[in-house]
Amino acid sequence: MSTFFQYGGRGNTRMANDKIYYLECNAGTVFQICAKFHEVELVMFWARYLVIDRWRCLCEGSFVRRSASDFRNSWAERLPDSLEVYYAFQVHLVPVEPWMAVMRP
Repeated sequence: MSTFFQYGGRGNTRMANDKIYYLECNAGTVFQICAKFHEVELVMFWARYLVIDRWRCLCEGSFVRRSASDFRNSWAERLPDSLEVYYAFQVHLVPVEPWMAVMRP
């Protein structure tokens, strides 16, 4: 999986002070937000729209995957609107999966 965008974390000196990125995925895709801990990359959540500046990332339409205890059923659970992320992460553009269509509050 290739990285679509990489955010260096709060106060990222590689981004200009006045630079703002507006990322919106196409129909049939979502952004997968992954953070790297040591040598392991973990999926943190998925989002449909990102606004990124030097100090933070604002995420809209964010959700996580939830599953039943037997892992037979999965669904998307919404995260709070205007979720702000300050740590470094990678953004991957991935196709929508069937479980993402089942949204629970």
